Amino acid sequence: MTRLWVIVIFLATHLLQGCESLQWTQKVEDGEQFTRCTGQDVTFPWRYSLEEGDDVAGVSWSRQRQGGKEVNLASLFFLKFTPNQERISHVNESGIKVTSLTTDDTASYSISVRLGGGGGVERQTIHLLVAEKPETVSGSLEVVVAETRSNKSHDHGSTDQHQQLKCGQFVSLGSPPVSVMWEDPDGKLLPSSDYQDGFFILNLTEGRKGGNYYCLMNLSSTAVGCLSETSALRDKAMVGVLKSQTSTSSASMGGGTVAGIIIAVLIIVALVVVAVVFFLKFKRGKSYSPKEPESPGPDKETEEMLKALPSSV
Repeated sequence: MTRLWVIVIFLATHLLQGCESLQWTQKVEDGEQFTRCTGQDVTFPWRYSLEEGDDVAGVSWSRQRQGGKEVNLASLFFLKFTPNQERISHVNESGIKVTSLTTDDTASYSISVRLGGGGGVERQTIHLLVAEKPETVSGSLEVVVAETRSNKSHDHGSTDQHQQLKCGQFVSLGSPPVSVMWEDPDGKLLPSSDYQDGFFILNLTEGRKGGNYYCLMNLSSTAVGCLSETSALRDKAMVGVLKSQTSTSSASMGGGTVAGIIIAVLIIVALVVVAVVFFLKFKRGKSYSPKEPESPGPDKETEEMLKALPSSV
């Protein structure tokens, strides 16, 4: 029984030594992610060490995009490095460098080390994300204000009035694509309502708050990280917005104002007509004064009879 345990321990020790004959000595972990910006270079610093007496039959490097096939990039046999694609060079013992990165270089990169004497293959992988900065027409964020109206009720004549704030104008959203957030006068962050023709849109409906609104990008996003520290795209863009008034109330106020004006005009016209009528009547009454009838005098026969009477009578 004791002899059996000695044999098991001996075999296990040799198997573990075989598995540990290659040790990865770089500071990056298997499956770690690197992030770079377009135009930059990246170095995958793979390193390993071997047990004394072990050797390497060959090394190869490969790339696999998401959903794609694995493609061989380069190989190293008998100390000769052979790249299969441009922009790839050999660094250190087993690292590679990829220059002038583009978004197409986003992929998983692997190294495979084949041990001599049938020792198997050791493999490690690093994931690379190549980001691209966003761009606008002016090089900064700008806000455009547009006001639109749409009917809600034809029976009551009310309308839905709202404003649109547009932030842009973007030529490219970068990669991964950026988005724009909005900050209202109270400092509350609001998501964009839509994206059209290079503009992120925020719809402000009736009842909106008046004050300053800001549009801004998330400075912690990967694509924004590719902007220079002094880029104007890192700054907020501000626009002032008036407090909204509901269209129904405005329509009612407008209708009441018009009606009041019409009534006032009618009253004034009526008063003028009455004044003119009274004035004409007064004028006519003053210019027409009827004469009193004169008392008729005695006729001639009466006068002669009066003359014939004695003067004493």
